[in-house]
Amino acid sequence: MEKSKNIIDRILEYLTSSLLGIMVIVALWQVCSRYVLDAPSTFSEEALRYLLIWVSILGGALAYGKKKHMAILILTNKLPDALSRRLQIIVDMIVTLFAIIVMFIGGYRAVLLAFNQASPAMEFLNVGYVYMVLPLTSVFIFFYAIYNIYHSVIRGKQYVVEKDHIIEQKESGREHTSWN
Repeated sequence: MEKSKNIIDRILEYLTSSLLGIMVIVALWQVCSRYVLDAPSTFSEEALRYLLIWVSILGGALAYGKKKHMAILILTNKLPDALSRRLQIIVDMIVTLFAIIVMFIGGYRAVLLAFNQASPAMEFLNVGYVYMVLPLTSVFIFFYAIYNIYHSVIRGKQYVVEKDHIIEQKESGREHTSWN
């Protein structure tokens, strides 16, 4: 299971960084065509919007998988380890349901509804391909949620958000945790 997670991590890292690189190139083209050539590009703004959707959603799955997503730890930090682990299992089960019901089923329906619709500025692109990111990403999120549940139940490891993303400060005599 660890090997599968590493492969999925690498796939998502490659996809998101590649799409981000394409975004930079398209944005540079948009600026050059507008200010240097004085002939604004007709497709670049829409392409950037669609690429941003893909990068954001795939990046969210990657952040969830690497446990680098935003989390509110006030409750879990105050609970005993066993109870905290149970709470995290419940949260991961809810994430699993969300990935299946909303992202996969809802995303699949959105793809079907939008598949006959052409993109306004990029007529060659079917809008269904833009929505395809939802069911695709749901598979990754589903895997990560099952992976987290497996580690909590079978291996007895507690879910932990990586400490290097948290700043702990003392404020008026009590501990305060915030994100860096």
